[in-house]
Amino acid sequence: MGVHSVRRWQPLACFLLLLPSATAHNGLQPIVKEEVGIQKQGIVDSYKFSSSTEKVYNGLQPIANENAKIQKQGVVTPCYDNANNSKKLNEISKIESYYMDTYKTTEEHNGEKQTDNIENTYEEKAHIENARNMEIERKRQIYNIDIACKRQTYNIDIAHNGLQPIVVKVQDAINEAFNQYEDGGFDIVIGNPPYVDSEEMVKSNPLEREYCALNYKVTKGNWDLYCAFSEKSINLLKSDGYFGYIIPNKFLSLPYGEHLRLLFSKYYIKNIIDYSSVSVFVSNNKKINVYPIVIIINKSLPKNGIYNKMISEYDIEYKKEFYIDNTFDWSIKFNKEFELIDKVIKQSKKLNEDFILENSATVSEAYELKKYMKDNDNIENSFKFINTGTIDRYNILWGVYETQYIKDKYKYPTIKKDIIKKKFPKRYSIAIKEKIISAGMVKRLEFCYDNSANILSGKSTTVILNKEENLYNLKYIIALLNSKLYNLVFKSSNKHNAMSGGYMNVNKNSLSQFIYYPLDFNNKKDKEVHDKLVKLVDNIIAINKKLVGENNPNTKEILERQVRALDGEIDKLVYGLYGLSDNEIRIIENVS
Repeated sequence: MGVHSVRRWQPLACFLLLLPSATAHNGLQPIVKEEVGIQKQGIVDSYKFSSSTEKVYNGLQPIANENAKIQKQGVVTPCYDNANNSKKLNEISKIESYYMDTYKTTEEHNGEKQTDNIENTYEEKAHIENARNMEIERKRQIYNIDIACKRQTYNIDIAHNGLQPIVVKVQDAINEAFNQYEDGGFDIVIGNPPYVDSEEMVKSNPLEREYCALNYKVTKGNWDLYCAFSEKSINLLKSDGYFGYIIPNKFLSLPYGEHLRLLFSKYYIKNIIDYSSVSVFVSNNKKINVYPIVIIINKSLPKNGIYNKMISEYDIEYKKEFYIDNTFDWSIKFNKEFELIDKVIKQSKKLNEDFILENSATVSEAYELKKYMKDNDNIENSFKFINTGTIDRYNILWGVYETQYIKDKYKYPTIKKDIIKKKFPKRYSIAIKEKIISAGMVKRLEFCYDNSANILSGKSTTVILNKEENLYNLKYIIALLNSKLYNLVFKSSNKHNAMSGGYMNVNKNSLSQFIYYPLDFNNKKDKEVHDKLVKLVDNIIAINKKLVGENNPNTKEILERQVRALDGEIDKLVYGLYGLSDNEIRIIENVS
């Protein structure tokens, strides 16, 4: 790469690495005559008003105060003043009110007036979600107006803070990189972008988050700020240019990372270096809870790349060649057991295709539920309350172990059914149904089964419900989920959720993307396997109930051996469903 390219790259490093923290405090506000430019958190972008609002916007008059003018690329461009333009700003407010009233009407008619029905009707919820998605496009115009007016009515003086030279260099570099002689972009873009999750952005920078959500393709779901940076940086590259970032490994498999994976997969992913097992970021001698990878992309057609799993700063545990051909879950491709896991996934369906998955409670509901919780072994007209600590494989341990819930402990946590029915109707409808309940933080997957209509599960858990038209018995599904094979697949495909001590975070998102083996009930062999697994689960549940009340050590040992034997039979049947070889079975047994 020539000196010219290096010179163009250096200002961009400032743009990516220095401006994010500076602009959060100083709010650099570039003003363009024909377009309104947005430069916030280091992301430079622009947009134009539609014809319906351009006339109103163009009617605004420049501020008289010369000190409020902003210098951009050597051109002095005036800001706009509320006081001298109240008439035009009122017109903008009317436009905003029109769109916001329309949005509110959608909410009222589809949400507020039918709350009770929505709690129990998934179709209605989907309808409301569609209405919200359609409204996004109409909100785009209003937010663009809002951003423009707010930014242009500030009296900004950035000359004193020393950042003006950097801004000018960045703007000069971008203009130079995209002129007709430079093949449309930068040779190299590298950086360590800011990691700001959705919760923090909603709290501290809601306007910027809304802008990014409307103007970037990868900002879907619970996206992190580094996603928008990645898209912008890829777009800044010339053809055959290089992109290099150090970013969290979560995007490899989390649902929100699907759109970023799609963007990256369009190009040649040359290298992925996995530092998730290395203490890359340390502060005050303590490891920061970030599991990073370095990704190198060449902006050219896709081909095979190299994955390196690092066990120290310089030592490689193993490396393998890979080719990205989907957006489902990249972390699986980099697993040593990839071929085995890939074989299983290709024969499976996603759980959320044929089953209903629900969070047991929202955060607000969790605190509200605590108000009505009693420590009482009299369960008449009450739900037994369980959470992760009282869930085991095929077993509910209510009353056996203490339940810790929002800083308090209960031996026999109960809540009256009539309270749940009145104040939490959706939770009531779930509690009285047949269901599978998952523990939330585990070293090995733990699912219990309930068909008593007496169990209410807490926020840390996820509930799996059957659909009315399903021929599957939920006990068939729990047999799969508690098997050694499924434990390996889940752990391998959810490394982004790995926690210290070898724990996994099991939640609605991860389970919705998880798998089950689809059966053909017209096939006699499939039907037999289904029924055998259901019977084995029945036997394990029955023995576990005996174990709960058994105090004799010898009897307990006998019962536990029986459970292990039944578990082994389940594992063999699951291996058989997928047609696994003896060698593949040994791999699973050795890592379980």
